[in-house]
Amino acid sequence: MDFLPQCPKVKTVIVMEDQLEGVAAPQTLPKDVTLVPFKELAKSNPQAVELPKAEADDVAILMYTSGSTGNPKGVELTHTNILASMMSFMVQMKNLEVGDRFLTFLPLAHIMELVSELTAISIGVSIYYSSPFTLTNASPKVMQGTEGDARVAKPSFIISVPILLDNIVLGVTKKVEEQNFIKRCIFNSAIKYKTEHECSPFVTYLMKQLIFKQVQEEFGGKLKVIGSGAAPLTAKTHKAICAMFDVPVQVGYGATETAASVTCMDNDDTDTGHTGGPNMGVLVRLIDWEEGDYRITDEPNPRGEVIVAGPVIAKQYFNLTEENEDAFLEEHGQRWFCTGDIGEIDPLGRLKIIDRKKDLIKLKHGEFISLGKVESRLKSLACIENIYVCADPTKDQTVAVVVPTHESLRKVAGQVGIEESASITIEELCNN
Repeated sequence: MDFLPQCPKVKTVIVMEDQLEGVAAPQTLPKDVTLVPFKELAKSNPQAVELPKAEADDVAILMYTSGSTGNPKGVELTHTNILASMMSFMVQMKNLEVGDRFLTFLPLAHIMELVSELTAISIGVSIYYSSPFTLTNASPKVMQGTEGDARVAKPSFIISVPILLDNIVLGVTKKVEEQNFIKRCIFNSAIKYKTEHECSPFVTYLMKQLIFKQVQEEFGGKLKVIGSGAAPLTAKTHKAICAMFDVPVQVGYGATETAASVTCMDNDDTDTGHTGGPNMGVLVRLIDWEEGDYRITDEPNPRGEVIVAGPVIAKQYFNLTEENEDAFLEEHGQRWFCTGDIGEIDPLGRLKIIDRKKDLIKLKHGEFISLGKVESRLKSLACIENIYVCADPTKDQTVAVVVPTHESLRKVAGQVGIEESASITIEELCNN
């Protein structure tokens, strides 16, 4: 109970029974604080509470945005929004069935995770909870000699964010680089062949048994599909994951304000660099953004700000009148959400996210720089673990703040002739 002096307004502490022993004796509590066991709390009102019947347009959840482009905003999502998004997810999860396993390691505060779990439950798919720190045998919180969660759960389906898929590819690449020349050549040639050719079932089986079996078993060896969202997935990572795991990677696009559902790739689409066509019941339009020089008349494909309509569009932002007026508009008999993302639609009707309005910074000579594109390109380097790119409109260049990958940095240092690169500190290497 050491926290109580820092929380003077707390007057009641409810404690679960299995935590009572050793937590605090009543005499050690401040005089104005009451300790209530949960068991006693449950007995205090034995009458069942009658919940009001929920209507379709009632708010089901208040989900906050990530705040990546400003302060987090509370998004009022209705029961209709959630159910419409679930229906879209069901269509995309069509190859999953009762008894399959969904291994999840994203937080439920993420709208994509919430809708995915609700959809899995409705299909009859079991949910196994994990963490990026215990996912595989090589994860930092897995004790040596024990197995990661993926090997134990043997999932049929996972939903990830691009940075985790990038880390999987980097981890495999690192292990391959430690092998002898012949093994490296065989593995890299197999990846190249699979990404450039449509392999027959026999060739796929042969490569699995001889080359990719160990990688696939790291995730249990039962995967049917991998979902990716929340940020752009590079073509390099997309192709490498498909080649190594022999499963489709379905990239989707959505936002908290659309209950995670706008577009998604079909599971038989082998192209990369796009997010698929509109989900069931969702309308997608592009509108001109003159300041950024994006127009629907652009060649070879129309470009512009992505706006979305349909049953997935949120009711409103919570207590934010000005933001509601900016983000939602009524047009052509539909209520549209302005995403702030810049998209391009290809001849097959598939959406590609190419920029974000708030990522574009005009430098002092008038040219626009996309901070997101710079970050994405630099983040693909093996020696960079994370990166933040910023710009000042009064300057003519951008600045990158980089978190290096320690082992890769030491390797680069050795290659450029820095003596004792294996023994000096990371700080000394960064300052070199």
